[in-house]
Amino acid sequence: MSEGGIPAPALFLGAIVLAGAGYFGYAALQSTSLGAPAAARAVAERLDVAPWSNAVTSEPRVASALETLAAAPCDKPAMFQLAAGLERSGAVEEAAEALLGFADSCEDGAGERYRAVNLLFGLGSHGRAATEASALIEAQPLVGQYYFARAQALEAREGEEDGARARRAAALGDYASALALLTSSARAGDGLLEAAARRFSASARHCEAATILALRGGRLSGRLTRLAETFRAAGCGSAYASGEAIAQRRNSAAASIEVRVNGVAGRFLIAPDAPFLTVTPEFAARAQLGGEGPSVMLRDVSPGSAESSEAAVQARAAQARLLRARRVALGDAGEGTAGEAVASDVSVLALERPLAGTPDGADGTLGRSFLARFDVTLGARALRVRSKPPQR
Repeated sequence: MSEGGIPAPALFLGAIVLAGAGYFGYAALQSTSLGAPAAARAVAERLDVAPWSNAVTSEPRVASALETLAAAPCDKPAMFQLAAGLERSGAVEEAAEALLGFADSCEDGAGERYRAVNLLFGLGSHGRAATEASALIEAQPLVGQYYFARAQALEAREGEEDGARARRAAALGDYASALALLTSSARAGDGLLEAAARRFSASARHCEAATILALRGGRLSGRLTRLAETFRAAGCGSAYASGEAIAQRRNSAAASIEVRVNGVAGRFLIAPDAPFLTVTPEFAARAQLGGEGPSVMLRDVSPGSAESSEAAVQARAAQARLLRARRVALGDAGEGTAGEAVASDVSVLALERPLAGTPDGADGTLGRSFLARFDVTLGARALRVRSKPPQR
C-alpha cells in the first residue's frame, strides 16, 4: 500500500495490449535440428542472461521456443512462449531479464520491454521498473501508458527516503502526462483516474484531485463519488466550482472565448475533450503562473502528425509544466459573456512553446481541468457552464 492508500497494482500492465507487440494470435513454433541444450546456451548467450536450469529448458514448449529462437533470434512469438514458460516455472526474474535482452537486441522491442516492466514491478524491483519505463518513454514519448507505468513504479518506492520528494514530483508529472496524452479524456480508465487523483490529493492539491475523477464525464461509481467528496472536503469545498455563465463564441474557424486566469483576461480555444487547461508561455507570465511544476508531455497538434518518421514523432511531442491557477473565471463583464462561473485551484499546463497551428491571439485552450467541474452546453454560438448539483 503506497502513500494515499493506493493499492499496489501488481498487474497494472496486464490488461493493455500494445499494437505491434506481436504476442497474440501467433502460429505454431517451428523446430530446428539444433539440440535443446545447445539451443538454450545459444539463446542465453545472445540475450546476455545466465543459463537456465535443465528443469526449465526441458519443458516441451520452452524447448520448442528455444530452438526457434536459436534459428530466428528475433522471433516475437517464440520469445513470448519462452517468457511464459519461465514464468510458469517460477523463474519470473529470469523471464524479465530475457525479455529485456530481447528488447535490447531486436528491433521493435517495446512490447517485450513493457512486459518486463510489469514483471519487475510484481517482483518489487520498482527502481528497475522505473528505469526501464524511462527507456520506453525516451524511445516513444507519446505513449501515455508508459508514463502511467513509471508513475506507479516511482510511487511504489515511497518507503525509500533518499530522493523521495523528487520522486513524488516526478510521479505527479507522469500521471498528468498519461492523462494529457489520451486522445480523449473518455479513454481514461478507473485505475489511472484514481491513482492520479490520489497522488494529487497527497500533494495537497485536493480540488484538482476531485476534478481528475470527473475528467471522463458521466456518473461516477459510488466508490469514486465518495472519494471525490473526500478530496473536496479535505481542502476544497465551495471553491471547487460555483456560478453560471454564458460566453458567446467569436466567429472564426477556431472559435475562442474570453477567460480570466488569476484575474488576467485571455482568449482561449474551447477544447471540451482535452484533459487540461493550457496556456502559452507569454500568458503564463502575464497571469503570474510561476513555480517549478513537474514536467508534463503532451501531444502537439501540428499538421502532418500522422507521419511515422522519428523526426515527425519528436515534432509531435510538446512539453509543459504542471502548475495551478488560484482562480479561473468565465463571465462577469468579460467580452460577450453573461453571469460568472468560477473555479479555484485549477490544474494548468504552461507550455514551453505554443502548439503548432495555434491561431494568432489565442492564449491557450480551455480544457476539462476547468470544464469538468460544470455542466457544459456547447453550441454553435455560445458556451454555457453551470455548477453541478451534488451527485447522489
